[in-house]
Amino acid sequence: MLLALTTQIVATAATGCCGCCRSWGIPGEAKRIVAVVLSSVSWVLSIIVVILFMVGAIVSSPGGLPTDDDGKCVPPGTGPFVAATVMFVISMVCQIASYILLQATSVA
Repeated sequence: MLLALTTQIVATAATGCCGCCRSWGIPGEAKRIVAVVLSSVSWVLSIIVVILFMVGAIVSSPGGLPTDDDGKCVPPGTGPFVAATVMFVISMVCQIASYILLQATSVA
């Protein structure tokens, strides 16, 4: 959870605050607009990732396990953790694509 947020903060700082720090105006270049959108999507996914990791931890805790009719614990599985990991990878792909687009914009 902490790694997901730290990675997101470092990637955002590397891209220059989602590409918005160049000027206070609304971005006019298509690549820059896409980069800002990708960075924003990446942040939303990162927040969802943190929530999914917390849900997975709560469900996996001893008091959080559901029981069936016989009183036996039903294992919750690894669903929240798998979903969080996949979404984290997607989030980082969006952030890397944003960085590449912003670098292409600054060179041109």
